Amino acid sequence: MTDSPDEAESLRLAGEVAAGAEGEGAVELGVDVRCLLDSPLPDGVIRTALLAATRGRFDPGHCESGVRGWLRRLAGNLPAAGREHASGQGWGARPGVDEDELRTAVVAEIRASAGALGPRVALPSGAVAASLEAVARQGDADLGLQLLLRVSKAYDVPVGKEQYDRLMALDTALGFPGPLVYDGLSVMWPPIDPARRDASSDFGLSALTSWFEGAWQEDTARERVRRAAAADHSAQTPGSAAALLLTDTQRLLASPLPGRTIETLRLSATARGYNIDQLGIDARDWLRQIEQSARNTCAKPPRVPPRHPAAPLRPA
Repeated sequence: MTDSPDEAESLRLAGEVAAGAEGEGAVELGVDVRCLLDSPLPDGVIRTALLAATRGRFDPGHCESGVRGWLRRLAGNLPAAGREHASGQGWGARPGVDEDELRTAVVAEIRASAGALGPRVALPSGAVAASLEAVARQGDADLGLQLLLRVSKAYDVPVGKEQYDRLMALDTALGFPGPLVYDGLSVMWPPIDPARRDASSDFGLSALTSWFEGAWQEDTARERVRRAAAADHSAQTPGSAAALLLTDTQRLLASPLPGRTIETLRLSATARGYNIDQLGIDARDWLRQIEQSARNTCAKPPRVPPRHPAAPLRPA
């Protein structure tokens, strides 16, 4: 049998995915492929879901071996593992997850996106959402969620903040890496509001002090402040970290506290991670530098959420 160009390319790309993450990609891909193979889903449903996920760039129905034949060829080159055995931690770990509740939650998100999907996808109206829902119900809810995210990103489907929060909650429950949800997702963020507390971690000047604990020779003090100002939590509207830092800094600058007191507070909070006293830096001058960095970030907030954990990245 001679592979069609599309089929040959898809198998090559699958090999690249399988080689990723020190073999973990092969385990995860094998789990997803077998979820579809072992399901009662009609070939047409699988085809529609994959067509939408690839934005129509690959049609498994055009493969000479057919949809399930193509899946079997993929499975033949991948480790055999069930969802519960995939990577004892991370994606395959589902402690305390009720499968029925998970299916219900994923289907609810698919339905919430169905109206926005219809006008964007070049497939029969409702077919994509119906296929994704069938995958979640009859195949695997985990895979149904992954495909929903992929389709949403492929077609730039707008996602409201409330739905985004629900997707991130599913992300946490399933042990997904955070970027799987927010990387490339078109979130309709609410306006920046320093009074709103979307993140559960530290913020403002208090959070900034953690960036100066210990050794941090990899960048300058100004660069470290800049990075801290851009360190939005994944639940925050981009630019929120800078706005919170700016608010705290301005409050301290407007206070009657003497510079020496501010200096002592800072040195204590950072465990002398940045010795402004020994460097001859006035505490209020340092606050004004922080204020300017936060202002610059507020003027040009990041377009998407950060690619790092909720807590600031601290030096080793």
